[in-house]
Amino acid sequence: MKLREFNYECGSWQVSGIPCCHVMAAISHYCGRAAVKDKVVEFVHNSLTKSVYMQTYVSMIHPIPYQKRWPEVPACIMNLGVTELMNPGVTELMNPPPRSV
Repeated sequence: MKLREFNYECGSWQVSGIPCCHVMAAISHYCGRAAVKDKVVEFVHNSLTKSVYMQTYVSMIHPIPYQKRWPEVPACIMNLGVTELMNPGVTELMNPPPRSV
């Protein structure tokens, strides 16, 4: 385990940016149980801090309009799949799934 490199063999810490239980135990051993609350912030990825969260959502997030107000999309566009992307000019039409409202 390499605490300062944010690396542990289970991979959870590298993927999520949040220390797993194994890393928390190592931090507790390394820093002492009393200092864990203060020190654990150093081992969480910077993108997960409160300041970055607040900076991300500082501007207005506009709500998505009600589904009935969405523009109608032609069925031919919705039916394009991997076949069309891999072989331009060859389309494989399929029925779209039923809509549930």
